[in-house]
Amino acid sequence: MYASSSAYKTAIAAAARTTRITGVLTLAGGSTVNLTNADIVQGTLTMSEQCVSGDALEIGNVYASELNVGLVTPASSPWSLSGAKLALSFGIDVSGVPTWEDIPLGVFWVTEIERKANYSAVRALDNMILLDVPLGATNVTARTPEQLIANACATAGVTLATTHTAFEMYPNKAMVLTLPANSSVVTCRDLIMWACQVNATFARMNRAGLLEVLPLHSASVRTITATERYAPTSVSDFTVQVTGVQEQVLDVLHSTGTAVNRMVLDGNPLLESQTSAAIDTALAAILADITQAVYTPFDIDFIGDPSLQAGDYVTLSGTGSLGANPIGLVTHSFWRYRESHALTSAGMPGIVKTTTDQNGKRITSLSANLITADRVVTGKLASADGGTYFDLDAPEIVQSATVGGKAVKVTMSPMGSARTRCSRTTLAQISLSCQPGSSTASTVRGGFCVNSFSHSGTKRL
Repeated sequence: MYASSSAYKTAIAAAARTTRITGVLTLAGGSTVNLTNADIVQGTLTMSEQCVSGDALEIGNVYASELNVGLVTPASSPWSLSGAKLALSFGIDVSGVPTWEDIPLGVFWVTEIERKANYSAVRALDNMILLDVPLGATNVTARTPEQLIANACATAGVTLATTHTAFEMYPNKAMVLTLPANSSVVTCRDLIMWACQVNATFARMNRAGLLEVLPLHSASVRTITATERYAPTSVSDFTVQVTGVQEQVLDVLHSTGTAVNRMVLDGNPLLESQTSAAIDTALAAILADITQAVYTPFDIDFIGDPSLQAGDYVTLSGTGSLGANPIGLVTHSFWRYRESHALTSAGMPGIVKTTTDQNGKRITSLSANLITADRVVTGKLASADGGTYFDLDAPEIVQSATVGGKAVKVTMSPMGSARTRCSRTTLAQISLSCQPGSSTASTVRGGFCVNSFSHSGTKRL
Protein backbone atom coordinates (compact mmCIF):
# COMPACT_ATOMS: atom_id res chain seq x y z
CA MET A 1 0.00 0.00 0.00
CA TYR A 2 1.29 3.42 -0.87
CA ALA A 3 1.96 5.46 2.28
CA SER A 4 -0.56 8.27 2.74
CA SER A 5 -1.52 10.75 5.43
CA SER A 6 -4.32 10.37 7.97
CA ALA A 7 -6.13 13.17 6.13
CA TYR A 8 -6.04 11.08 2.94
CA LYS A 9 -7.37 8.02 4.78
CA THR A 10 -10.28 10.06 6.10
CA ALA A 11 -11.07 11.70 2.76
CA ILE A 12 -10.84 8.49 0.70
CA ALA A 13 -13.42 6.76 2.92
CA ALA A 14 -15.95 9.60 2.67
CA ALA A 15 -19.13 9.26 0.60
CA ALA A 16 -18.52 12.65 -1.08
CA ARG A 17 -15.08 13.19 -2.56
CA THR A 18 -13.39 15.72 -4.81
CA THR A 19 -10.77 14.00 -6.96
CA ARG A 20 -8.47 14.71 -9.87
CA ILE A 21 -5.93 13.09 -12.17
CA THR A 22 -2.61 14.69 -13.04
CA GLY A 23 0.37 13.26 -14.83
CA VAL A 24 3.02 13.40 -17.51
CA LEU A 25 3.14 11.59 -20.82
CA THR A 26 6.70 11.26 -22.13
CA LEU A 27 6.82 10.42 -25.82
CA ALA A 28 9.47 8.17 -27.31
CA GLY A 29 11.30 11.18 -28.72
CA GLY A 30 11.61 12.76 -25.26
CA SER A 31 8.94 15.47 -25.50
CA THR A 32 6.40 15.62 -22.67
CA VAL A 33 2.68 16.35 -22.37
CA ASN A 34 1.17 17.37 -19.04
CA LEU A 35 -2.14 15.63 -18.36
CA THR A 36 -5.17 16.63 -16.29
CA ASN A 37 -8.80 15.51 -15.99
CA ALA A 38 -9.54 17.40 -19.20
CA ASP A 39 -7.27 15.06 -21.16
CA ILE A 40 -8.96 11.87 -19.95
CA VAL A 41 -12.23 10.53 -21.33
CA GLN A 42 -14.63 9.92 -18.45
CA GLY A 43 -15.08 6.24 -17.64
CA THR A 44 -11.97 5.01 -19.47
CA LEU A 45 -9.27 5.14 -16.77
CA THR A 46 -8.83 1.72 -15.14
CA MET A 47 -5.99 -0.15 -13.45
CA SER A 48 -5.83 -3.90 -12.85
CA GLU A 49 -3.35 -5.78 -10.66
CA GLN A 50 -2.88 -9.34 -9.43
CA CYS A 51 -0.43 -11.33 -7.33
CA VAL A 52 -1.78 -14.81 -8.15
CA SER A 53 -2.94 -16.28 -11.45
CA GLY A 54 -6.26 -17.80 -10.42
CA ASP A 55 -8.11 -18.84 -7.28
CA ALA A 56 -5.26 -20.37 -5.28
CA LEU A 57 -2.38 -18.98 -3.24
CA GLU A 58 0.91 -18.97 -5.15
CA ILE A 59 4.52 -17.94 -4.71
CA GLY A 60 7.02 -16.70 -7.28
CA ASN A 61 4.65 -14.52 -9.29
CA VAL A 62 5.96 -11.47 -11.18
CA TYR A 63 2.86 -9.94 -12.77
CA ALA A 64 2.80 -6.59 -14.53
CA SER A 65 -0.03 -4.20 -13.69
CA GLU A 66 -2.15 -2.88 -16.54
CA LEU A 67 -3.53 0.61 -17.05
CA ASN A 68 -6.14 1.52 -19.67
CA VAL A 69 -7.17 5.08 -20.48
CA GLY A 70 -8.75 7.15 -23.20
CA LEU A 71 -6.59 10.21 -23.94
CA VAL A 72 -7.67 13.35 -25.74
CA THR A 73 -4.13 14.14 -26.81
CA PRO A 74 -2.79 17.15 -28.69
CA ALA A 75 -0.47 14.86 -30.68
CA SER A 76 -0.85 15.11 -34.45
CA SER A 77 -1.12 11.31 -34.67
CA PRO A 78 -2.22 8.81 -32.00
CA TRP A 79 0.57 6.49 -33.14
CA SER A 80 3.10 8.91 -31.70
CA LEU A 81 2.03 7.50 -28.32
CA SER A 82 3.67 4.15 -29.10
CA GLY A 83 6.28 3.32 -26.47
CA ALA A 84 5.47 6.44 -24.43
CA LYS A 85 5.97 6.50 -20.67
CA LEU A 86 2.82 7.33 -18.73
CA ALA A 87 2.99 8.45 -15.10
CA LEU A 88 -0.38 9.41 -13.58
CA SER A 89 -1.35 10.43 -10.06
CA PHE A 90 -4.71 10.29 -8.31
CA GLY A 91 -5.43 13.33 -6.20
CA ILE A 92 -8.04 13.92 -3.51
CA ASP A 93 -9.02 17.11 -1.70
CA VAL A 94 -8.30 16.44 1.97
CA SER A 95 -9.54 19.74 3.41
CA GLY A 96 -12.08 21.43 1.13
CA VAL A 97 -9.88 24.51 0.59
CA PRO A 98 -8.86 22.62 -1.62
CA THR A 99 -5.71 20.92 -0.39
CA TRP A 100 -4.65 18.13 -2.69
CA GLU A 101 -2.88 14.93 -1.72
CA ASP A 102 -1.72 13.00 -4.77
CA ILE A 103 -1.08 9.25 -4.93
CA PRO A 104 1.06 8.02 -7.85
CA LEU A 105 -0.54 5.18 -9.81
CA GLY A 106 2.78 3.83 -11.05
CA VAL A 107 5.02 4.11 -14.09
CA PHE A 108 3.55 2.58 -17.25
CA TRP A 109 4.62 2.06 -20.85
CA VAL A 110 2.18 2.27 -23.75
CA THR A 111 1.94 -1.12 -25.48
CA GLU A 112 -1.30 -0.79 -27.50
CA ILE A 113 -3.14 2.11 -29.13
CA GLU A 114 -6.60 2.11 -30.66
CA ARG A 115 -7.73 5.22 -32.49
CA LYS A 116 -11.27 6.28 -31.63
CA ALA A 117 -13.33 9.07 -33.19
CA ASN A 118 -12.34 11.71 -30.63
CA TYR A 119 -9.59 10.14 -28.56
CA SER A 120 -6.94 7.44 -28.36
CA ALA A 121 -7.60 4.31 -26.30
CA VAL A 122 -4.31 3.35 -24.68
CA ARG A 123 -3.22 0.15 -22.94
CA ALA A 124 -0.05 0.37 -20.85
CA LEU A 125 1.92 -2.03 -18.65
CA ASP A 126 4.03 -1.04 -15.68
CA ASN A 127 7.80 -1.19 -15.19
CA MET A 128 7.69 -4.98 -14.76
CA ILE A 129 7.99 -5.30 -18.55
CA LEU A 130 11.43 -3.67 -18.38
CA LEU A 131 12.60 -6.98 -16.91
CA ASP A 132 11.62 -8.83 -20.10
CA VAL A 133 15.17 -8.54 -21.43
CA PRO A 134 17.79 -11.28 -21.92
CA LEU A 135 19.95 -12.21 -18.95
CA GLY A 136 23.07 -11.54 -21.01
CA ALA A 137 26.08 -11.34 -18.74
CA THR A 138 24.04 -11.44 -15.50
CA ASN A 139 25.93 -13.37 -12.83
CA VAL A 140 23.79 -16.45 -12.11
CA THR A 141 26.48 -18.62 -10.49
CA ALA A 142 26.75 -19.26 -6.73
CA ARG A 143 24.41 -16.43 -5.78
CA THR A 144 21.80 -16.08 -3.02
CA PRO A 145 18.17 -15.33 -4.03
CA GLU A 146 18.70 -11.68 -3.09
CA GLN A 147 21.85 -11.44 -5.21
CA LEU A 148 20.16 -13.08 -8.21
CA ILE A 149 17.27 -10.61 -8.01
CA ALA A 150 19.61 -7.64 -7.56
CA ASN A 151 21.74 -8.79 -10.51
CA ALA A 152 18.67 -9.16 -12.74
CA CYS A 153 17.48 -5.68 -11.79
CA ALA A 154 20.91 -4.23 -12.56
CA THR A 155 20.93 -5.88 -15.99
CA ALA A 156 17.46 -4.52 -16.80
CA GLY A 157 18.03 -1.06 -15.33
CA VAL A 158 15.29 -1.48 -12.73
CA THR A 159 15.62 -0.18 -9.17
CA LEU A 160 15.11 -2.75 -6.40
CA ALA A 161 13.23 -1.19 -3.50
CA THR A 162 13.38 -4.16 -1.11
CA THR A 163 16.18 -3.75 1.43
CA HIS A 164 18.77 -6.29 2.52
CA THR A 165 17.14 -6.24 5.97
CA ALA A 166 13.86 -7.37 4.44
CA PHE A 167 15.53 -10.16 2.44
CA GLU A 168 17.13 -11.40 5.67
CA MET A 169 13.59 -12.16 6.93
CA TYR A 170 12.75 -14.48 4.03
CA PRO A 171 13.23 -18.25 4.02
CA ASN A 172 16.30 -19.74 2.32
CA LYS A 173 17.94 -16.32 2.34
CA ALA A 174 21.46 -17.77 2.49
CA MET A 175 20.94 -20.61 0.02
CA VAL A 176 23.63 -20.51 -2.69
CA LEU A 177 22.04 -21.08 -6.09
CA THR A 178 23.31 -21.57 -9.62
CA LEU A 179 21.28 -21.43 -12.82
CA PRO A 180 22.06 -24.44 -15.06
CA ALA A 181 23.69 -23.54 -18.36
CA ASN A 182 21.02 -25.40 -20.34
CA SER A 183 17.98 -24.00 -18.52
CA SER A 184 15.03 -22.38 -20.28
CA VAL A 185 15.40 -19.23 -18.16
CA VAL A 186 16.29 -16.49 -20.63
CA THR A 187 14.99 -13.18 -19.22
CA CYS A 188 15.62 -11.19 -16.07
CA ARG A 189 11.96 -11.53 -15.18
CA ASP A 190 12.17 -15.33 -15.42
CA LEU A 191 15.17 -15.36 -13.08
CA ILE A 192 13.39 -13.18 -10.51
CA MET A 193 10.37 -15.48 -10.68
CA TRP A 194 12.40 -18.56 -9.72
CA ALA A 195 14.40 -16.70 -7.05
CA CYS A 196 11.13 -15.49 -5.51
CA GLN A 197 9.88 -19.07 -5.39
CA VAL A 198 12.92 -20.04 -3.29
CA ASN A 199 12.19 -17.06 -0.99
CA ALA A 200 8.42 -17.86 -0.76
CA THR A 201 7.74 -14.35 -2.07
CA PHE A 202 6.28 -12.54 -5.07
CA ALA A 203 7.39 -9.40 -6.90
CA ARG A 204 5.45 -6.30 -7.87
CA MET A 205 6.18 -2.77 -8.98
CA ASN A 206 5.24 -0.22 -6.36
CA ARG A 207 3.52 3.08 -7.09
CA ALA A 208 6.90 4.75 -7.66
CA GLY A 209 7.85 2.19 -10.32
CA LEU A 210 10.38 0.34 -8.13
CA LEU A 211 10.50 -3.44 -7.71
CA GLU A 212 9.32 -4.84 -4.40
CA VAL A 213 9.87 -8.47 -3.33
CA LEU A 214 7.28 -9.32 -0.67
CA PRO A 215 6.01 -12.27 1.38
CA LEU A 216 2.40 -13.39 1.07
CA HIS A 217 1.71 -12.72 4.74
CA SER A 218 1.57 -9.33 6.41
CA ALA A 219 -0.62 -7.19 8.66
CA SER A 220 -3.84 -5.61 7.44
CA VAL A 221 -3.19 -2.14 6.01
CA ARG A 222 -6.76 -0.87 5.91
CA THR A 223 -10.29 -1.50 7.15
CA ILE A 224 -13.07 -1.27 4.56
CA THR A 225 -16.33 -0.54 6.33
CA ALA A 226 -19.85 -1.52 5.31
CA THR A 227 -20.64 2.08 4.37
CA GLU A 228 -17.80 2.05 1.81
CA ARG A 229 -18.90 -1.18 0.14
CA TYR A 230 -21.58 -1.77 -2.46
CA ALA A 231 -23.98 -4.69 -2.09
CA PRO A 232 -23.62 -7.57 -2.23
CA THR A 233 -20.48 -8.42 -0.31
CA SER A 234 -19.35 -12.03 -0.81
CA VAL A 235 -17.27 -13.34 2.10
CA SER A 236 -16.33 -16.93 2.86
CA ASP A 237 -17.03 -18.44 6.27
CA PHE A 238 -13.72 -20.30 6.09
CA THR A 239 -10.08 -19.29 6.05
CA VAL A 240 -7.38 -20.45 3.66
CA GLN A 241 -4.03 -21.80 4.83
CA VAL A 242 -1.46 -23.90 2.98
CA THR A 243 -0.63 -27.11 4.86
CA GLY A 244 1.96 -28.69 2.59
CA VAL A 245 4.41 -28.02 -0.23
CA GLN A 246 5.41 -30.40 -3.00
CA GLU A 247 7.92 -29.98 -5.81
CA GLN A 248 9.55 -32.30 -8.32
CA VAL A 249 13.14 -31.37 -9.11
CA LEU A 250 14.54 -33.37 -12.00
CA ASP A 251 13.32 -36.94 -11.34
CA VAL A 252 12.83 -36.69 -7.58
CA LEU A 253 9.53 -35.71 -5.93
CA HIS A 254 9.98 -33.75 -2.70
CA SER A 255 7.15 -33.12 -0.25
CA THR A 256 6.63 -31.71 3.21
CA GLY A 257 3.60 -31.06 5.41
CA THR A 258 0.15 -32.53 4.79
CA ALA A 259 -2.01 -32.87 1.68
CA VAL A 260 -5.05 -31.05 3.13
CA ASN A 261 -4.21 -27.85 1.27
CA ARG A 262 -1.00 -28.59 -0.57
CA MET A 263 0.85 -26.11 -2.75
CA VAL A 264 2.39 -27.91 -5.73
CA LEU A 265 5.38 -26.14 -7.26
CA ASP A 266 6.84 -26.69 -10.70
CA GLY A 267 10.46 -27.81 -10.66
CA ASN A 268 12.76 -24.87 -10.01
CA PRO A 269 15.91 -24.91 -12.19
CA LEU A 270 17.78 -23.06 -9.44
CA LEU A 271 17.40 -26.15 -7.24
CA GLU A 272 18.73 -28.67 -9.75
CA SER A 273 22.30 -28.45 -8.47
CA GLN A 274 21.22 -28.85 -4.84
CA THR A 275 21.36 -32.10 -2.88
CA SER A 276 18.12 -33.90 -2.07
CA ALA A 277 18.54 -33.02 1.61
CA ALA A 278 19.05 -29.32 0.77
CA ILE A 279 15.87 -29.28 -1.32
CA ASP A 280 13.88 -30.92 1.50
CA THR A 281 15.21 -28.30 3.91
CA ALA A 282 14.31 -25.49 1.51
CA LEU A 283 10.74 -26.76 1.10
CA ALA A 284 10.34 -27.05 4.86
CA ALA A 285 11.44 -23.42 5.20
CA ILE A 286 8.99 -22.34 2.48
CA LEU A 287 6.15 -24.16 4.24
CA ALA A 288 7.01 -22.66 7.62
CA ASP A 289 6.81 -19.21 6.05
CA ILE A 290 3.75 -19.65 3.84
CA THR A 291 1.62 -21.18 6.61
CA GLN A 292 1.64 -17.74 8.19
CA ALA A 293 -0.66 -16.61 5.37
CA VAL A 294 -4.10 -17.27 6.87
CA TYR A 295 -6.91 -15.26 5.32
CA THR A 296 -10.59 -15.20 4.36
CA PRO A 297 -11.54 -15.22 0.67
CA PHE A 298 -13.93 -12.47 -0.49
CA ASP A 299 -15.27 -10.53 -3.47
CA ILE A 300 -16.27 -6.91 -2.93
CA ASP A 301 -16.96 -3.65 -4.74
CA PHE A 302 -16.33 -0.48 -2.79
CA ILE A 303 -15.94 3.26 -3.25
CA GLY A 304 -12.29 2.81 -4.15
CA ASP A 305 -8.76 3.49 -2.96
CA PRO A 306 -5.89 3.37 -5.49
CA SER A 307 -3.28 3.38 -2.73
CA LEU A 308 -4.11 -0.32 -2.24
CA GLN A 309 -2.16 -2.89 -4.25
CA ALA A 310 -2.46 -6.59 -4.95
CA GLY A 311 -0.58 -8.35 -2.16
CA ASP A 312 -1.95 -6.08 0.59
CA TYR A 313 -4.16 -7.39 3.38
CA VAL A 314 -7.41 -5.59 4.26
CA THR A 315 -10.02 -5.99 7.00
CA LEU A 316 -13.75 -6.01 6.23
CA SER A 317 -16.01 -4.74 8.99
CA GLY A 318 -19.77 -5.20 9.22
CA THR A 319 -19.96 -8.21 6.89
CA GLY A 320 -22.10 -10.43 9.11
CA SER A 321 -19.75 -13.33 8.40
CA LEU A 322 -18.94 -16.02 10.95
CA GLY A 323 -15.43 -14.62 11.13
CA ALA A 324 -16.59 -11.28 12.61
CA ASN A 325 -14.24 -8.83 10.86
CA PRO A 326 -12.47 -11.08 8.34
CA ILE A 327 -9.02 -10.25 6.98
CA GLY A 328 -8.26 -11.09 3.36
CA LEU A 329 -5.30 -10.97 1.01
CA VAL A 330 -5.99 -8.78 -2.04
CA THR A 331 -5.07 -11.15 -4.86
CA HIS A 332 -6.79 -9.17 -7.63
CA SER A 333 -7.64 -5.47 -7.86
CA PHE A 334 -9.58 -3.62 -10.56
CA TRP A 335 -9.73 0.13 -9.90
CA ARG A 336 -11.81 2.54 -11.99
CA TYR A 337 -11.50 6.29 -11.70
CA ARG A 338 -14.67 7.77 -10.21
CA GLU A 339 -16.37 4.38 -10.32
CA SER A 340 -16.41 1.30 -8.07
CA HIS A 341 -13.24 -0.56 -7.15
CA ALA A 342 -13.36 -4.38 -7.26
CA LEU A 343 -11.20 -6.40 -4.87
CA THR A 344 -10.90 -10.17 -4.81
CA SER A 345 -9.26 -12.30 -2.16
CA ALA A 346 -8.99 -15.60 -4.01
CA GLY A 347 -8.59 -18.86 -2.16
CA MET A 348 -9.66 -22.48 -2.35
CA PRO A 349 -9.35 -25.59 -0.17
CA GLY A 350 -7.75 -28.86 -1.25
CA ILE A 351 -4.69 -29.51 -3.37
CA VAL A 352 -3.61 -26.39 -5.24
CA LYS A 353 -1.26 -26.08 -8.19
CA THR A 354 1.03 -23.12 -8.66
CA THR A 355 2.25 -22.75 -12.24
CA THR A 356 5.61 -21.03 -12.23
CA ASP A 357 6.77 -21.10 -15.84
CA GLN A 358 6.20 -17.86 -17.71
CA ASN A 359 4.22 -19.42 -20.56
CA GLY A 360 1.97 -21.15 -18.05
CA LYS A 361 1.40 -17.83 -16.32
CA ARG A 362 0.35 -16.23 -19.61
CA ILE A 363 -2.19 -19.00 -20.18
CA THR A 364 -3.64 -19.03 -16.67
CA SER A 365 -3.80 -15.24 -16.65
CA LEU A 366 -6.50 -15.52 -19.34
CA SER A 367 -8.70 -17.14 -16.72
CA ALA A 368 -7.45 -14.81 -13.98
CA ASN A 369 -8.28 -11.67 -15.93
CA LEU A 370 -11.84 -12.90 -16.37
CA ILE A 371 -12.24 -14.03 -12.77
CA THR A 372 -11.43 -10.44 -11.81
CA ALA A 373 -15.07 -9.40 -12.09
CA ASP A 374 -16.15 -6.25 -13.89
CA ARG A 375 -13.61 -6.59 -16.68
CA VAL A 376 -15.27 -4.77 -19.57
CA VAL A 377 -15.93 -7.59 -22.00
CA THR A 378 -18.87 -8.06 -24.31
CA GLY A 379 -19.85 -9.82 -27.48
CA LYS A 380 -16.52 -11.37 -28.40
CA LEU A 381 -13.22 -12.28 -26.76
CA ALA A 382 -9.95 -11.93 -28.66
CA SER A 383 -7.12 -14.40 -28.18
CA ALA A 384 -3.82 -13.14 -26.87
CA ASP A 385 -2.26 -12.93 -30.32
CA GLY A 386 -5.36 -11.27 -31.81
CA GLY A 387 -5.81 -14.09 -34.34
CA THR A 388 -9.01 -15.78 -33.13
CA TYR A 389 -12.26 -14.44 -31.72
CA PHE A 390 -14.66 -16.32 -29.46
CA ASP A 391 -18.36 -15.57 -29.95
CA LEU A 392 -20.11 -15.44 -26.57
CA ASP A 393 -23.60 -15.65 -28.06
CA ALA A 394 -23.41 -19.42 -28.56
CA PRO A 395 -24.39 -21.70 -25.60
CA GLU A 396 -21.02 -23.49 -25.80
CA ILE A 397 -17.93 -22.63 -27.80
CA VAL A 398 -14.83 -24.65 -28.59
CA GLN A 399 -12.12 -22.66 -30.35
CA SER A 400 -8.38 -22.82 -30.89
CA ALA A 401 -5.84 -20.05 -30.60
CA THR A 402 -2.20 -19.47 -29.76
CA VAL A 403 -0.89 -17.93 -26.55
CA GLY A 404 2.79 -17.09 -26.39
CA GLY A 405 3.34 -19.21 -29.51
CA LYS A 406 1.65 -22.28 -27.97
CA ALA A 407 -1.54 -23.97 -29.15
CA VAL A 408 -4.47 -23.38 -26.81
CA LYS A 409 -7.92 -24.94 -26.92
CA VAL A 410 -10.67 -22.86 -25.29
CA THR A 411 -14.09 -24.15 -24.25
CA MET A 412 -16.78 -21.86 -22.83
CA SER A 413 -20.15 -22.94 -21.42
CA PRO A 414 -22.85 -21.45 -19.11
CA MET A 415 -22.37 -21.75 -15.35
CA GLY A 416 -25.46 -20.03 -13.94
CA SER A 417 -25.20 -17.23 -11.39
CA ALA A 418 -23.24 -18.67 -8.47
CA ARG A 419 -20.63 -15.89 -8.54
CA THR A 420 -22.87 -13.07 -9.71
CA ARG A 421 -21.91 -9.93 -7.85
CA CYS A 422 -24.58 -7.71 -9.32
CA SER A 423 -27.46 -7.97 -11.74
CA ARG A 424 -25.49 -6.69 -14.73
CA THR A 425 -23.24 -9.79 -14.97
CA THR A 426 -23.63 -13.16 -16.63
CA LEU A 427 -21.43 -16.16 -15.98
CA ALA A 428 -19.64 -18.82 -17.92
CA GLN A 429 -16.89 -21.40 -17.52
CA ILE A 430 -13.59 -21.35 -19.33
CA SER A 431 -11.40 -24.39 -19.90
CA LEU A 432 -7.99 -23.95 -21.51
CA SER A 433 -5.69 -26.77 -22.50
CA CYS A 434 -2.17 -26.04 -23.69
CA GLN A 435 0.16 -28.31 -25.65
CA PRO A 436 3.67 -26.86 -25.06
CA GLY A 437 5.72 -28.58 -27.73
CA SER A 438 5.50 -32.35 -27.42
CA SER A 439 5.00 -32.54 -23.66
CA THR A 440 1.78 -33.52 -21.93
CA ALA A 441 -1.05 -31.00 -22.24
CA SER A 442 -2.11 -29.09 -19.13
CA THR A 443 -5.61 -27.84 -18.35
CA VAL A 444 -6.71 -24.68 -16.56
CA ARG A 445 -10.29 -24.06 -15.47
CA GLY A 446 -12.01 -21.17 -13.72
CA GLY A 447 -15.23 -19.23 -13.51
CA PHE A 448 -15.45 -15.77 -14.99
CA CYS A 449 -17.86 -12.86 -15.12
CA VAL A 450 -18.77 -11.20 -18.42
CA ASN A 451 -20.42 -7.82 -18.25
CA SER A 452 -23.51 -7.15 -20.32
CA PHE A 453 -22.30 -3.63 -20.95
CA SER A 454 -19.09 -2.29 -22.44
CA HIS A 455 -17.17 0.73 -23.61
CA SER A 456 -16.10 -1.25 -26.66
CA GLY A 457 -17.18 -4.36 -28.52
CA THR A 458 -14.11 -6.51 -27.90
CA LYS A 459 -11.52 -7.05 -25.22
CA ARG A 460 -7.98 -8.25 -25.95
CA LEU A 461 -6.76 -10.50 -23.16
